Amino acid sequence: MSSLQSLSCLSFFKVTELRYSKQMHYDFREIPRPHYCVGLILKGSAVFTSGETSVFVREGDIIFVPIGSCYVSEWYGEPEILDISLHFSFSTYGPFARDVRPRLQKLTPPDLVRYQTAFRNMLEWQKGDTSMQLMALGLFYRILGELLPMIGCESVKGYDARIAKAVEYIDYHYDRPLTVSELSAIANMSESYFYSRFRAEVGMSPIEYKLRKCVDRAVLLLIGEEELSIEEISDRLGFESAAYFRRVFRRFMGKSPMQYKKGVPTNA
Repeated sequence: MSSLQSLSCLSFFKVTELRYSKQMHYDFREIPRPHYCVGLILKGSAVFTSGETSVFVREGDIIFVPIGSCYVSEWYGEPEILDISLHFSFSTYGPFARDVRPRLQKLTPPDLVRYQTAFRNMLEWQKGDTSMQLMALGLFYRILGELLPMIGCESVKGYDARIAKAVEYIDYHYDRPLTVSELSAIANMSESYFYSRFRAEVGMSPIEYKLRKCVDRAVLLLIGEEELSIEEISDRLGFESAAYFRRVFRRFMGKSPMQYKKGVPTNA
């Protein structure tokens, strides 16, 4: 069960409109999506293919894309394609527990006319003053609350309780210096045993996991706060230098921060 505090910790929120004529193709097979997406199809249709799974959506449907998804989307429309999407991420786990993984899937809005109005309002209100932006966020939480019971999830193996404590600590403090000694104390384990158990459970070392969290946050800053420089993002995430941040980013993402920013659309 998520806490109210964790549900309030949005790290990214953006409403986008996708409007094209006839056909569009997006390939995210090698670029995991950095945020969740809830897209309402207003005109046209689309097929989302991830591995052996294909999801077809058309006018009046909602496509739910989980964070980390890799897929291809093919969009078709006569005479045009129109979609409004909510892109969001939480600083912590948000509405989904660690031991579940939501699936790429189609959802059916409970009241299409109301949802069409709500999505259009959020698109417009996000551009307004603070009062309007708060109204957009309030509407977002209402929509997400209604859709959440419909979202199908798969169970995943949880971490050992002691390792989970260290993982959670990193999740909340990735933007400051952390040591294996500090984390092993949190897990109440010796340094050597903690290190080996962490790698076995998580699939990477504690410091690699911390850096991965930094890069995940950097991606959202790159596409969500476009006025920030690489140096400002590096400083915000606690890196000792922008050069080191660039090296770490390239190691995980296979491209520089600016290459990523220029090459990845936030819709689709």
